[in-house]
Amino acid sequence: MGLLWGPLMIAWVTKLLVLRWGGLRLYRKGLPLFVGLIIGECIAGALWSLIGVGFQMKTYVFWPY
Repeated sequence: MGLLWGPLMIAWVTKLLVLRWGGLRLYRKGLPLFVGLIIGECIAGALWSLIGVGFQMKTYVFWPY
């Protein structure tokens, strides 16, 4: 939980602001953007891991623990 409290707080505050200012319409309109950010982070982590395994070298650590 030590690594996740910051991103979770940012996500919660962002969702709160979007729902208060834009309502459900803006929330649904912005949902693909945020899902894309999550999928992009997972793909970037997977690619760095594959590069590290393929070239047998240390690369970016996706989850440090």
